[in-house]
Amino acid sequence: MAFGTVGIIMLAVVLMFYMKMVDARARLRKKADPIQDIIDVAAVFESIAKDAEALEIINKGLATYVDAPSLLQKKKQLEDSLKSQVTNDS
Repeated sequence: MAFGTVGIIMLAVVLMFYMKMVDARARLRKKADPIQDIIDVAAVFESIAKDAEALEIINKGLATYVDAPSLLQKKKQLEDSLKSQVTNDS
C-alpha cells in the first residue's frame, strides 16, 4: 500500500512539472513575432536561391506591416541581390 501511495505522489509531481512546462511553451508561442516569421519564411526561399519568391513573401508581409523596418531592410537586400544576379547573367 505504501508503494502505491508513493507512486501516486510521484505521478502527481511529474504531472505538475509537465503542465508547468506546457504552459511556459504556450506563453513563448504567443510572444512570437509575426514579422520575424515572415522573414524566416523568406529566408527559406533565399537559402534555395529563390530570391524572387522570397521577395514576394516580403512584399506580402509589407502589405500588412507597412512600416516594418526589418521587412523594408530585407526587401532592399533581396532587390539588390536580384539586380546583381541580372547584372552577372548579362
